[in-house]
Amino acid sequence: MKDMMRHKGFAGSVHFISEEEIFHGKIEGIPDLVTFEGSTMEDLRQAFHEAVEDYLALCREVGKEPGESCKLPF
Repeated sequence: MKDMMRHKGFAGSVHFISEEEIFHGKIEGIPDLVTFEGSTMEDLRQAFHEAVEDYLALCREVGKEPGESCKLPF
């Protein structure tokens, strides 16, 4: 299982690319592709929160129901 983060009911994956020394992830379990990255875990967490907020704002703007994130036990 991937390492995951949660924000407002959305799950975000966590990956690390050692050659580039960067963390990256995407919002899991939604029909849209929303990615985020950061140079530290704190940067990644902040980018994930911003990605969720941006996704929700875009859905409101275009009148689309946000996708439901995958159900995880945390």
